[in-house]
Amino acid sequence: MSNMRGGNKYSGYTIIEVLIVLAISSFMFVIASQFISGKAADTSFRTGVNEMASRIQDAIDQVSNGQYTDQQVKCSVTGSVFTFTANSGSQGNSQDCIFIGKYFAFTADDTKYPLYTIAGKTVNDGSYASANPQIISQFTYNNVIAQGLKPTTSTGFGFAQSLGSYSGSYSSGAQSLKIVTNNPVVPSVNSLTLTEVVASPYPFICLTDGTRSGKITIGENSSVSVTTKIYVSNSTCK
Repeated sequence: MSNMRGGNKYSGYTIIEVLIVLAISSFMFVIASQFISGKAADTSFRTGVNEMASRIQDAIDQVSNGQYTDQQVKCSVTGSVFTFTANSGSQGNSQDCIFIGKYFAFTADDTKYPLYTIAGKTVNDGSYASANPQIISQFTYNNVIAQGLKPTTSTGFGFAQSLGSYSGSYSSGAQSLKIVTNNPVVPSVNSLTLTEVVASPYPFICLTDGTRSGKITIGENSSVSVTTKIYVSNSTCK
């Protein structure tokens, strides 16, 4: 059996060619992974902003409908001292107190925020100052902003029913709705100083994930409504 030299040719890749293919494949994989990760992060961010806007809209609807809790509560006032007793009396029906609204308070760089329920005295002049608005601590709900988003600045705003002249008992119900702010924007005590927002600048919250920002504005369309704007590649709202 003879040995034929040069009669066979071997086909295949050299080590260098294999290394080049692997390098290109790895580079393409990294690019694809970054793209997919970026899209996922963008989707997560938009979900968080929209979720917060939805929660604010829910509060608007609840205040508009006079809904502040599923529990029965009775409110009484002695001088300037409010006493709230859960599970007694009739919801929304009190000779001394009325349900006024709800208030959001956000602290910069904090994912947690409280949503306060506000009550006040039954008044005759229809002003928030005379109502002496108070936070009902039993119905303060501590929440977490979705997707780990954080406010860029401390801010606060709320929604309050308009007040009228009343005598005798008062039963909460659907009233004219107002956008209100408090001084300070993040309450430090249970007593609030509410001011109606009637013109620009309207209250807003700016949420960020460190890369993107989303601005939720209240009343921008001259009504008690929520509008959102997303700023990509910008961690502060314009």
